[in-house]
Amino acid sequence: MIILDTCALIFDALTPDKLSLAAEKAIISAEKKNCLFCCDISLWEVAMLIQKKRLVPGTDAQTFLQLTLQARQIQILNISLEIAVLSTTHPSFNHFDPQIDLFLQQQFIIMQNWLLVISDYVRCLSFQLYGDVVGG
Repeated sequence: MIILDTCALIFDALTPDKLSLAAEKAIISAEKKNCLFCCDISLWEVAMLIQKKRLVPGTDAQTFLQLTLQARQIQILNISLEIAVLSTTHPSFNHFDPQIDLFLQQQFIIMQNWLLVISDYVRCLSFQLYGDVVGG
């Protein structure tokens, strides 16, 4: 199972050459197995980037996100009550960037031993939250 972070989601859709070879291979492999995911918070973040004109995909946010998800059959992981609460109370999170904390916390709870694809590498998530880099 592969989870795309926000940058990997955007880069895959608009500028795939910005993805590392390891990230690209992981995405293609997961797509073939129909096990490619993104977190709902990433969809919100992309919509905000488009609204603020920091991302200009050539269409509106809803169309861009629909096309992006459909292109690779990306499934959406939704936030739960436990994740929302734990992301505000767990000492591992410094809340410097609440969106990143929430994104990581979501995976911490739901996805043990899944791979997180960040645009420049693939990170293996474990229950300890931070894993080893398995590609680069």
